[in-house]
Amino acid sequence: MSTATLSQSFNTVKRFFDDVHFPYGFQRSGFFSIRESNTLTSIGDALKALSEGSREPQSDEETNFVRVVRGEAAPSTFVEKTWMKYLNKINMEDAYTAVYFDED
Repeated sequence: MSTATLSQSFNTVKRFFDDVHFPYGFQRSGFFSIRESNTLTSIGDALKALSEGSREPQSDEETNFVRVVRGEAAPSTFVEKTWMKYLNKINMEDAYTAVYFDED
């Protein structure tokens, strides 16, 4: 995906932070590359809104991204792969917490 295409898709003015799963930021987590961290911070808010369904896709790239998040297509772009890596990481942590810290 070229920079020109990316600038037309995933537009957001809000920076994205996940203080619950990454309290020191994406770059300091050691899990993401610098490029992945910058991508999550700059367009993560749009990616989250698209994946939760609170924002309608505005371009073909965004439509394909929604298909990837729903499991209807395999991730093929850098943005799709980065978001899926993020989702896998936070879901892995949630599963660990549910299994090992269940009070029942």
